[in-house]
Amino acid sequence: MLAMIMVLIIAGTLIGGYIFVRVLAGIVNKRRDSWELAARELGMSIDHPSGGLNKDMIGTRDGRSVRITRYSVPKGKSSAYHFAAIEVSMQLPIAISFEIKRPEMFYQHVASYFSEDTTIGHEPFDKAFTIETSDTPSLMELLNVEMLDGENSNLIGDLMTARKKYHRVNATDSVISLSSLMSDLTDASPIEPTLQKAINIAERFEKAVGKI
Repeated sequence: MLAMIMVLIIAGTLIGGYIFVRVLAGIVNKRRDSWELAARELGMSIDHPSGGLNKDMIGTRDGRSVRITRYSVPKGKSSAYHFAAIEVSMQLPIAISFEIKRPEMFYQHVASYFSEDTTIGHEPFDKAFTIETSDTPSLMELLNVEMLDGENSNLIGDLMTARKKYHRVNATDSVISLSSLMSDLTDASPIEPTLQKAINIAERFEKAVGKI
């Protein structure tokens, strides 16, 4: 009798494990298929060597290299916020080296208050971003170039506006990166508008370079 009970327990465990694996595989496959479909609709492809379950999208748009990644930020013991991060390349070379980054995590915000990062003399901007550059005067000049054909009159305004909408706002001499909130890791709806905004900011940087 005891042997029969043990057999039933083992059989039940194996069946339960099999069902769990099948359900998990179904979820993973559905997520993969949804992401691959979104990539095709965006004119992108999947970068299969990247990541684990969350593969990147890669491609080009308007002659620019594009990479789309996903990441999550915990919001509790068992839940998280999910984001799609869009990175687009600059088309025109920028002579100075720089990185402008909006702190994303709480510890990054705290660290920024005690760091000795570069400042450009615009107090709200200096508080909102960490700045590293090889040439502070040239970066200040670039960020303050007046352009009257956009929502803002200069790049400072562009980046400050982006900061209000996007979780990640990074600008370097080679790429622009923005990230938007997703409802889940298969939600591709924020990608296209975020991609267009990243391209717009890249174009604004290039236009500002041409005016110096």
